Amino acid sequence: MLLSSRHEIIQNPFKVMLLQEHQQPAAAASLLEDDTLRVRALRIRDHLTHAELYAPRPERQDEGTTLRHWRIGAEPFMVSQQEHALLTTLGPLLHAFMQSCNTLYLQSVSGRQPAWIAEYLDLGKPQELIAFSRMRRLRSSIPAIIRPDIIPTDSGHMITELDAVPGGFGLTGALLDAYHDDSALPASEPMRNCMVDGFADMIRHTANSDGATDNPIVLAIVVSEEAKDYRPEMAWLATQLRESGILSYAVTPQEIQFTEDELRISADGITRSITVLYRFFELFDLKNIPDFHFIVCDAERGKLLF
Repeated sequence: MLLSSRHEIIQNPFKVMLLQEHQQPAAAASLLEDDTLRVRALRIRDHLTHAELYAPRPERQDEGTTLRHWRIGAEPFMVSQQEHALLTTLGPLLHAFMQSCNTLYLQSVSGRQPAWIAEYLDLGKPQELIAFSRMRRLRSSIPAIIRPDIIPTDSGHMITELDAVPGGFGLTGALLDAYHDDSALPASEPMRNCMVDGFADMIRHTANSDGATDNPIVLAIVVSEEAKDYRPEMAWLATQLRESGILSYAVTPQEIQFTEDELRISADGITRSITVLYRFFELFDLKNIPDFHFIVCDAERGKLLF
């Protein structure tokens, strides 16, 4: 049965596949001839749907979060050895670039570099955001995760942006998991858990950087209202981190409990002290975060790793 609508649905009594709008009938028929790929795509779709990261059709959850919707591929997009080497090399280089930019800004603020540099970078920023970025404890910090937007061209790769609060790494981790579970990737593929393992290593390093090794790590991934569409993948990531031994919870700012001495979170019927807070919102959203000055104070006193 072929239905014409926003998405074409090709259906038999047992299987359903969603094809993008304007899919040519000949291409659809060719795809359906390969039953193995069709069933694999369906299983990957079901895996992601069960993880609450994908909706067969665009829909919104009760809290207004939009579940992602896209065409499911039966095989992952593979990069060449040369492209893999490039991406691996870019990590340390972009990290050094971010450090250098931050140093240049701070030296401009202190008068060791021309003043126009800091003045230019501070244009349009509210004063409280500027003050926050210059706090002694935080001013040398650079983003824990950066994502370059890379465009391949005939003359090489071009980077158009360095996103300092990127989404998608939770979803990418879930996609790796889905394609491995369906044998679309070899069982020996070392990248299967790279997103979760890399994030876990980062959190452990942050928690131990101040010598706080005795207490268990309690991670709060704080997702603001403005970033709510990323909440499902952050919830998935938190679940995976708990399975790896790190108590992790994706929460809204309203779920953080503030006291004079610490920040707390209630989950699983237990109230715990937060040892690491991962900020998943733009600093421009600070004004929309209730009681955020408590988080700032904890970070400044060194009682919160931020």
